[in-house]
Amino acid sequence: MAPVSVLHDDGLRMVLDYAGVAVFAATGALAAARRGFDIVTFAFFAAVTGIGGGTLRDLLIGAPVFWVANPGYLGVCIAAAGAVWAIGDRLQRFRTLLWLDALGLAAYCVVGASKAADWGAPPLVAVVMGVLSASFGGVVRDVLAGEPSALHRKEIYITAAVAGSGVFVLLRLFDLPEPVAGAAGMAAALALRAGALTRGWSLPGFGQKDQAPPAPAVPITPTAAPESVPTPSPDLAPDLAPALAPKAETELKPRKKSPPRPRPAVAPEIAPPATAPLKRPRTPRKPSAKAVEN
Repeated sequence: MAPVSVLHDDGLRMVLDYAGVAVFAATGALAAARRGFDIVTFAFFAAVTGIGGGTLRDLLIGAPVFWVANPGYLGVCIAAAGAVWAIGDRLQRFRTLLWLDALGLAAYCVVGASKAADWGAPPLVAVVMGVLSASFGGVVRDVLAGEPSALHRKEIYITAAVAGSGVFVLLRLFDLPEPVAGAAGMAAALALRAGALTRGWSLPGFGQKDQAPPAPAVPITPTAAPESVPTPSPDLAPDLAPALAPKAETELKPRKKSPPRPRPAVAPEIAPPATAPLKRPRTPRKPSAKAVEN
């Protein structure tokens, strides 16, 4: 049987629960706005992002799914989608999406850990449930929107949810009032996430300590530097060292090209003289009668 505190949530947890769902739903609708989707897709993104993490938490701890027993959470998601649709042009910035997501993360990691602890989960399991409640909806939103999810980014995101739920569970073990523990957990999560957004805080990745820092970019000059000539290593055999020794400066200088020699002028071909046309031989004339008489 579920404890009484779970069936009748106190006012603080109810406010944080609704606030976390509303903020996460707004981030889902903003992701749909950046893609230019229609109003139905707005509502779908808002619902998946707003109630996704809490649904997974309730299924894992064996509790009734919160939005099935109370449809008001779906109404909050639809209202958030409508608000983003109305004023989306003013909020359609990636920084707005990130800061709203940070607020939802801080609120929902405390709510998830609190509900898991009330249902009898051990402290470590309660911390994990708080992390899943705060991060699963955002991961599903990024996958549906085709954006890099929080798991693929180096900046602090999951770590902030771990810190928030961990601080809340730890302070609750010392019998501090739940409002004080919840406020401290939210402050820890929001401080880490804000530092990641403003100062670029991130955890070192695997194998990055041994890597040398990248060399500064060298500006490209119009003149190319001359190629360096390798020097022979002293470990080489003595008979190979002269072959690999650098050449003299005179040999390395480019040879001057001699001007091209003028080609001799070719005399034009002389056409053979035209042959005179052949003349017919003259036939001797017969002497006339007067010449014979004389």
